[in-house]
Amino acid sequence: MKVPFHRIDTSGNELRNVREVLESGWLTSGERVLDFEKALAASLARAIEDLASREEESRLELGANGRRYVLEHHDFKKLSTRFIEAIQSKRDQPGIAP
Repeated sequence: MKVPFHRIDTSGNELRNVREVLESGWLTSGERVLDFEKALAASLARAIEDLASREEESRLELGANGRRYVLEHHDFKKLSTRFIEAIQSKRDQPGIAP
């Protein structure tokens, strides 16, 4: 499995925000994390409300699509193959002991 290279978007306030978090000394907790958690909770609540407001047929179709995707992309054989490939790619890197 290859992870595609992707340039990050730093056109907005991203760099300033990252710098503020790093300089605050609170990387995994603090005001920014609380803001993120509140925004995430609100986003999840909206998504749940959207799902709950749909007709049963729409919910069943979404569920079937999700199940089909998981079965196609995340069955045991595929997951174990990706896991082994990830371990092998790390093992083959210089400086990594076998």
